[in-house]
Amino acid sequence: MNHRIIDLLTESQIYQESLEASINLDCKFILVTTEETTFLVLGPLREYPYHAFLMAYLAENENIPGNWEKRPDQFVVLPTKAKINGGGWFRFDFANKKLVACGISTAYGRFNEELLKDFISNGDFYPNLTKIISE
Repeated sequence: MNHRIIDLLTESQIYQESLEASINLDCKFILVTTEETTFLVLGPLREYPYHAFLMAYLAENENIPGNWEKRPDQFVVLPTKAKINGGGWFRFDFANKKLVACGISTAYGRFNEELLKDFISNGDFYPNLTKIISE
């Protein structure tokens, strides 16, 4: 199974501003598995206020069949094509060099911790930050 990160955060202006000013930054993330790939998709709260926006982005860009069931709260995918493994929040604490994963997606439930560990234990995922999974 391939693992792929789609990081919409580092492309945003708010990420650069927060990093330079050493202030906290919150973003949302989801975990999604298809037949071939498990995805971690993260994006800034300002641009992705609902986890469903991240799912819609992934579906559109990876050709995963899906549609809005209840916009903006719920974007669904065909269960035969993808499985949504929950979502949560990342809090970037640049001053203390920490990245905390926490929370729950109202639409998709709490993230699968084992899947998330597969991604964040990789040395390439924000290598200068200590990663913590919290309640």
